[in-house]
Amino acid sequence: MGVFMQLISYDRFKGVEHRVVATGVGPRLSSVMFFRPSRNYKNKPYGPVKELLSPNNPPRYKETRVLDILACYAKRGADVNSVLPEFRISSTIWDRR
Repeated sequence: MGVFMQLISYDRFKGVEHRVVATGVGPRLSSVMFFRPSRNYKNKPYGPVKELLSPNNPPRYKETRVLDILACYAKRGADVNSVLPEFRISSTIWDRR
């Protein structure tokens, strides 16, 4: 979900790996959420929110489908840093940042 939000938000929301620091005092509770889009949305193309784009701010990521993101996770694992480059648009503007 973090990668998807980073892709459509034009990097305003960053996808991060889950980390926990336990205090050692009392029980620790973990909760898991699974994201599974309905059949109607798996093939829909998603890309950066159009209002965030301009000639000076071209898209950083290509439009992609949820199925493509899930397939990339299956191939590369759950590391955010290994999944996002798959969808990044190569540009000298972003290479300089």
